[in-house]
Amino acid sequence: QIMRSYIVQIDSLNQSNIALRHENTQVRTKFKDVQSKNEELTEKVEEASRKVEVASVLRAINIAAHGLNSNGKERNRTKQINKFRACFTIDQNKIVEPGLKTVYMRIITPAEFVLENQQLDSVRVNDTKIMYSAKRDLEYNNEAIDMCIYYQVYEPLPEGEYIFEIIHGNHVIGSSKLELKKSIL
Repeated sequence: QIMRSYIVQIDSLNQSNIALRHENTQVRTKFKDVQSKNEELTEKVEEASRKVEVASVLRAINIAAHGLNSNGKERNRTKQINKFRACFTIDQNKIVEPGLKTVYMRIITPAEFVLENQQLDSVRVNDTKIMYSAKRDLEYNNEAIDMCIYYQVYEPLPEGEYIFEIIHGNHVIGSSKLELKKSIL
């Protein structure tokens, strides 16, 4: 009788053990499914964040760079220039937070030197500090806005191709080139 009682208990425990193993397998499968869905959602959120980050960058379009003489007339000879002017449009962007924005201009000479600002300040671009030539603040309200940035020339300029980069918020948002010729005299 005691043996029968033990056999019944053992059989009952075996049945419970089989049921628990089956339940454990189901729980593990569901857990893996949920974990997989969680990873997919995390990837989608990260991708959406990257898209928003890219979309939230201002863009400078229609960039026109010119050298100016002391009378403010456009010139392309090195000795005639005492100022540079870069005019452009900051394109509309409904994602960017409106408010006061600082836009920087970086002028790179044919010898790949940067014409520096008088304060020798720098700005971050792609997480690297770089020198800039001039800056200007603007009140941005998510609409396209035209603006110009000027740079006063303090040193003799070499002839060749100058690169004008427009910078905002850790990004180069546009660039243009200007070819200067050697002065005749």
